[in-house]
Amino acid sequence: MKYAKVLFLIFLVLKPFYIFDSGGIQFADIFLILSALIALPLLFLNRNKNGLMKEIFHENKLFILFTALATLVNLYYFSTLGKVSFVLSLLYLVFNLIAVMLFSYLGKSRQFLVKISIILETHLMLQVVIFFLGAGRMYDDVRYMGIMNDPNQFGFFVFIAFLYIYVIHRSLNINSLRTGLSLALTVFLVFLSGSTGMVLGLGVFVAAILCYKLLQIGHTRYVVIQKTMYALAIFVVTFMLIIIPAGLLVGGESVEKMMSNQVLVERVSNKVSSGGTTNDLTFWEDRGYDKLYFYPQYAIFGAGQGEYYRFSKAATDIEVHATLPEVLFVYGIVPCCILLLWMYQRTKRAPMYAKIALLALLVESFTLLNQRQALFWMFIVLTGVIAAPTLSKDNLPIEGLAVNSTKGRVGYKKMEVRCE
Repeated sequence: MKYAKVLFLIFLVLKPFYIFDSGGIQFADIFLILSALIALPLLFLNRNKNGLMKEIFHENKLFILFTALATLVNLYYFSTLGKVSFVLSLLYLVFNLIAVMLFSYLGKSRQFLVKISIILETHLMLQVVIFFLGAGRMYDDVRYMGIMNDPNQFGFFVFIAFLYIYVIHRSLNINSLRTGLSLALTVFLVFLSGSTGMVLGLGVFVAAILCYKLLQIGHTRYVVIQKTMYALAIFVVTFMLIIIPAGLLVGGESVEKMMSNQVLVERVSNKVSSGGTTNDLTFWEDRGYDKLYFYPQYAIFGAGQGEYYRFSKAATDIEVHATLPEVLFVYGIVPCCILLLWMYQRTKRAPMYAKIALLALLVESFTLLNQRQALFWMFIVLTGVIAAPTLSKDNLPIEGLAVNSTKGRVGYKKMEVRCE
């Protein structure tokens, strides 16, 4: 199993290095598949020894059912239209299922989660260093995309990397100083990417956290205020230490373009003032939501994922650029409801801080198609893993778990909410 974990960590290390077109399988994803080819067969062979196989299957049986139904929809349209794009979409479904099953197993390890956090924290710092060195890629000379080839995909990776870091830090009681540093780096990099969807996600996250803290002040007034001010100070100081050297090291012109209204501020203000209109298209048309309006029958039976030129009444011939609306349109209401039920069952026992992070991710997902991103689905698994009652052998208890030392059993224990 050690090799499976190493291969998964290599997947994470290589994840932001884009070689092929964005939105598709990248070189790093090969290592995730190799990890699964080792871990899942071993888990199956030892199914009678530890019961984990049965548990993982039970946790994800709805996701398996969703994948099966979505596969049938794509196979139907492949058989009638004969287009290979439906088969490619099917492969993404299988890939995501593999990722969910794999992380449901490996993610139960405390030590493994710590390593994931360290890798993602390193990625955030590395992206800032690359920016300082002027070695990153630019989109239209104003939107930074690091070592990826799409600024929105870059923004998404940075955003979800922070959510992983935040949830892991909170669940394992890791120093909040590192969490504050990661937040500052995330805000800076998202700002450079010019991704309005990620700004929305971060805004929801920060607002929800602040509201949650305010609700707790009545019980732990001084602790909450002290730690909130401490975290805010860390964030502000770190952010300024990044902004000022960036202006000095990279040069005035490029930084001025990225920091001026020509990038993020202008994109946000334009979308707000125009009601989301982009290039004479409304937000709903630009994101492909109008397909649900013109072709409501497919929200019932599913349109299959591919060959979007079929929907000529829509303003664009692209997929719906929103995760759950796309699932509804291409696979229909039954698979979509099954998927939502899986998400609920996996996250219903998650601590509030994890639910807040998940809320931010889901809000962001209505502006960008995350369906093909394994990290998106694995994050949902993560929120469930930290609240689950079963640990693998090499673990120490995660927050929310307690070990019965007299009988050697692992059981769930409801923990008091802490303010950190």
